[in-house]
This record gives sequence, C-alpha cells and structure tokens, in this order.
Amino acid sequence: MDEIHDKFMDRPANVESKASIHAIEKEWREAAEASRSKRAFVGTAMLIAGGVSLATGLSLLLAPAGFLGMSRQTQYTTGGVMMGTGMPVLTISVRFLIEWSAEETSWEAYRTMKSDANRLARLHMPSFGVAPFRDGAMAVASVPF
Repeated sequence: MDEIHDKFMDRPANVESKASIHAIEKEWREAAEASRSKRAFVGTAMLIAGGVSLATGLSLLLAPAGFLGMSRQTQYTTGGVMMGTGMPVLTISVRFLIEWSAEETSWEAYRTMKSDANRLARLHMPSFGVAPFRDGAMAVASVPF
C-alpha cells in the first residue's frame, strides 16, 4: 500500500487523477491475481510433496521387517523422519491453498468498498466452517452474492 501511495503522490501533475487511480487499481488487481496463482502453485506442489512423504513414511513404518532390504531400525528411522516432515508440509500446503495473501485480502477489501464495485467484481467463493462442540459440531456456510 505504501508503494501505491508513493506512486500516486509522485505522478506528474498534468495526469488526471482518475487515470492514475485506474492504473493503480489495475496494478493492484494484477498483483492480487499473481499472488493467487503463485499461492495455488506452491500449495499444490507442497500438497503433493507432503502427501508423498507422509505416505512413504507410513508405508515404511507399517511394512514388514526387511522391506526394500532395510533393517527394522532403518525403516523406523526413515519412516519416522519422512512422516515427521510430511505432516507439517501437508498442513502448510492446505493453509497456502485456503488462506488469502495480503495482496488478495487488501484488493478484495478495496474492491468491495468501492461505489463502482461491479466494475471491479470477480466471482465470489462460498466459505465453509466447522466448529467442534462437546457433543458434536456446528457447520456454517456463507454464500456471497
């Protein structure tokens, strides 16, 4: 936001404000879209790597002794390390896939508060939440329109 503010303040005096604002909005939107695509790529790659690591680790831990010519101690050590790294990577990948970046969040907040928000609109995604309770759970769904 500081960069956008500085660009707006440093613009030539003869440039119309609406043209500057439109250029800044375009740059901001493109930054949010780029962030979203990077986040999806990194999240998917981490999801695959974490899933493979977790599955391999569990396989080594549950396999009979002598699997792939390894001793039981080697299987337990390798399986524990792979499972121990696979689970956090898998968890972080889900966070990457679900949680918006700062650029996305700020652009969506700006786009929503604008009076001409329809011009800046994008498709809204529904949000879902589950909260555990003592005797069950509560599910919540929100569908913007």
